[in-house]
Amino acid sequence: MIQKIRNGWQSMLKSSKTFLVIGICMQLAITVPIITFLIYAAIPLRSPQSGFDWTPETNFAGFYSIAGHEVLMPQDRDMRILMLSDLHLAFIWNGRTLRHITRLVNEADPDLIVLMGDSFGHLLNDVGARQLINHMDNFEIPWAPILGNHDQRGKATRDRIAHMLGNTNFGLFLYGPNSLREFSGNYFINLVRPRTGGTEIVHSLYMLGSGTNRLGSERYPNPPQGQIDWYDWAVRGNREMHRISDARSSIMVHTPFREFDSAWYRGDVLFGDRNEPTRSPESTAEFFERVVYLDCTVNIFAGHNHDDYFSAMYRGIQMTNVLNGGRPWLFQSLPRMLRTDAPRGGTLLTVNPQTGATDVRHIFTNRSE
Repeated sequence: MIQKIRNGWQSMLKSSKTFLVIGICMQLAITVPIITFLIYAAIPLRSPQSGFDWTPETNFAGFYSIAGHEVLMPQDRDMRILMLSDLHLAFIWNGRTLRHITRLVNEADPDLIVLMGDSFGHLLNDVGARQLINHMDNFEIPWAPILGNHDQRGKATRDRIAHMLGNTNFGLFLYGPNSLREFSGNYFINLVRPRTGGTEIVHSLYMLGSGTNRLGSERYPNPPQGQIDWYDWAVRGNREMHRISDARSSIMVHTPFREFDSAWYRGDVLFGDRNEPTRSPESTAEFFERVVYLDCTVNIFAGHNHDDYFSAMYRGIQMTNVLNGGRPWLFQSLPRMLRTDAPRGGTLLTVNPQTGATDVRHIFTNRSE
């Protein structure tokens, strides 16, 4: 009897040891890959700065070819510029957003595509960046990205992301002044038409990089004085070099100016709706006043606010929230019944090649508006 009990305990002990070993092996099989992945993701991918040394006194003509681009406009119709914002590509589950981009490009048939920031920025942001670069280059259409507050979040640093965006087949991204490292990605695109002996500016696009807020914070850094001075330098330089005084321009920036609030409450709302507070830096007044003073910018486009898509006239400038073009991958994985019906799509800017006059409208992909 005693021997049977001993045998039973020994058998149970052996079984317990077996289950313990199996449990430890299973736990290691799960935790080791996760820890390895997190360690890999935490090791930053870096690149050196790829811009140029600049001060407000820098000679504009001497830096013209590295500070911006010229894009030839079609002469028999309006130029079509498709803006896509807040795609938030991750390292997995990007198929829906990439198909969404393709659908918008096919519908808009653009001559230029502008990515309005927060195109990626989740853990392995370098993977999302590679996917997006390959996808955009496949269209064989010039595309111009700006950097938002999320793009540098992940394995690749802001300089690394800028390096990747600056080495593409059809991308127009330029790093800009090295002194604006935290706001890198300031460059201009002059839309031009042929004239005797060269080209003539019809409309300019001033692409502005946005700074990054701390994770979990809604406090976004104010535009530095250097960025204001760069915009002033580029506007005056284009005027003087091309001997023009009346060419119009548009500003493309990810994080909206604080004045978007003023446009909604005190301006003339043209179309669209406002569904969330404007998430902007605390003060953009000095920059906005410089824009008004220079009297050439007729549009300011911004992304960042996912559910806002209004356009309003304020102090002679049309201020437009670009329609959100994507959703974070966690949202995309939800069943359709759990997703919100917030408007999604892109925003189309058309520019007349003779007068430079612009028109703005949204392209909805989940509504009939």
